[in-house]
Amino acid sequence: MGNSKIILYTGPGCRLCSDAENLLFQAGLSVSQIEKVDVTSSLDLKKQYGLKIPVLKNQGSGQELFWPFEFEDLGVFLT
Repeated sequence: MGNSKIILYTGPGCRLCSDAENLLFQAGLSVSQIEKVDVTSSLDLKKQYGLKIPVLKNQGSGQELFWPFEFEDLGVFLT
């Protein structure tokens, strides 16, 4: 994965977002490699991702992974 940060677009009380974060930890990512962004903090983010969260974005490549995803999907996304 290199040094690219993974952005986790999330929202308040989002249980699926917690599931997605747990998958990231299972894949071996550390807290310092994950940047959680609350989509309700910005109108643009809310419009873009509000109904789709959780969404992962690789800051380096710009690639996005939309829920639902499994551990295997995450492995492909991170390589």
